[in-house]
Amino acid sequence: MNKKIAIRSLSSEDVLGAAEIRINGWKSAYKGIIDDEYLDSLSIEEKIKNFEKYVGYDNFVVAIQDGKVVGFCRFTYDNSCSSNIDYVDCEINAIYVHPDFKGKGIGTELFQYVLDKLKNQNKSTMILWCLADNINSINFYKHLGGKIQETKKATIGNKNYDEVGIVYNIKD
Repeated sequence: MNKKIAIRSLSSEDVLGAAEIRINGWKSAYKGIIDDEYLDSLSIEEKIKNFEKYVGYDNFVVAIQDGKVVGFCRFTYDNSCSSNIDYVDCEINAIYVHPDFKGKGIGTELFQYVLDKLKNQNKSTMILWCLADNINSINFYKHLGGKIQETKKATIGNKNYDEVGIVYNIKD
């Protein structure tokens, strides 16, 4: 049986845990997809500095189990990250679960929590971008009801990668 998780806004005590999940998540999920040199250059210290600016904001939430950060999700209440797609009005920018906790429903709980927040703001169409070669994540996002409707190139390090935009109708 799954232990209960709590979902809340990022606090200063959560930043290190979230940064470790982000860096280690990239290094495991994107091994063989993103250039090893880039993955090896990722810095937890750099990510901590980046995440500190989100402390207290309601659009960066963490999943806590037994006092430990086991996942997080960052999202926008607008389409500023995908402004060229006019039918989208909100976006999940990042959703990660600690590798030891994958497959335990935490990603689904985070996703649903964010979806409920967006619905409460009368949002209707959400997008989430995913590397096209990240098949496991794409399958997870499709399982949650998304459909691939967009594509774009993303520059990571000094290489370009294909991304797919997975779109959700969230008004129903």
